[in-house]
Amino acid sequence: MGGFVSTCPGLEDGAIADNILLIGDAARIIDPITGGGICHACRTGMYAGKVLTECAKTGDYSKEALKPYEKMWRDRMEDKLYRNWWAKERLATLDDETINKLMKLISTADIKNVTVYNLLKAIKEKFPKVVEGFEDLI
Repeated sequence: MGGFVSTCPGLEDGAIADNILLIGDAARIIDPITGGGICHACRTGMYAGKVLTECAKTGDYSKEALKPYEKMWRDRMEDKLYRNWWAKERLATLDDETINKLMKLISTADIKNVTVYNLLKAIKEKFPKVVEGFEDLI
């Protein structure tokens, strides 16, 4: 499966089923703002390897046996991916004037480490309405 920018907030039913475990893009574990997925694919691949090693020892690849994988990736990545999905959805509804104000803010803000989180944090401080509805994730 090739990469794509997520248009919905991930797989609600999870990335596992009996004898099935999805990682990276196949599990829709993609950053909705940047489209980035290589580090997510590597991380979920590592988690999958750990869980599948245990499954191989027992011969059990049931959904129940694969649940630790689901917990691992969700604990590490789900909140960030969900926050970025909300940010993408919200930013897509803004008018040109507001986007211009945000670009001016970002270009003049003293952001030491440019990350989606830090950009959203700067936006939240100056334009709290833009992050309304997902501000608790910032």
